[in-house]
Parts: sequence; structure tokens; C-alpha cells
Amino acid sequence: MYRLGTSLGTLTPISELGIHDPHSYPMRRSARFENASGGYADIGWLEQEWRWGYLPESQINVLRDYEGEVYVCTKDNSGAWKVYTAVLVWPEQEPEHYSGHVLDFSVTFRNLIYVCDEEDL
Repeated sequence: MYRLGTSLGTLTPISELGIHDPHSYPMRRSARFENASGGYADIGWLEQEWRWGYLPESQINVLRDYEGEVYVCTKDNSGAWKVYTAVLVWPEQEPEHYSGHVLDFSVTFRNLIYVCDEEDL
């Protein structure tokens, strides 16, 4: 399940933080390099985006408290739940607020470093 914390010991299901589950996009590398043969190699840090169609401002404020270095439990590209250390990056531009909600909101986890499988918690 989706979890977030400032340490391994504080990793908490986001539902217990009052936040509904996001849509998580496949993990990707931060850059793509074109090699001499015309092919590509993905290089750089591992990152993943969590996106919500809408979030109440109260849930946005909870997420904002985690901006920076975090522990995160999320799905890898095979669909398995894994725990990583990461940097939670807030959107560059502050999202627009409508009647106490934010539409189409996302955060990015950068520099994902594998810690353990969720079942090992």
C-alpha cells in the first residue's frame, strides 16, 4: 500500500494520513542518452510521479509537510510494493485552488533508492 514517512519507523499508509490513493506512473530514469549506434540508454536517478485527479486542500497540506527527504512505499514497474528513500519534490508552480480543492495535482519522488520490500517491514 502507498506509504509515506520521514523515517522507516514512521512509514504510514497515506490513507491513515487522510489522503486517498494516487495514480502512480511507471518509474523512469531522470535522463535519456542517445548512444553512437542511434539507440537510447536511460541514465540518472530513478523517479516516480504520484498524481491525483483532485485533492482537498487539507490533504495537500498534509503532503506539503513531507516535502524533502522521505521514505516512500510505492509500486515498482512490475507492480510489486517496495520501500525507497527519496526526495519528494513539490510542483514548480503552485497549483490552482478551486472551492477548497486542487485539480490534477502531482508530486514527484526523485532519487529513489531501494530499501526493502514492503513485506519486510
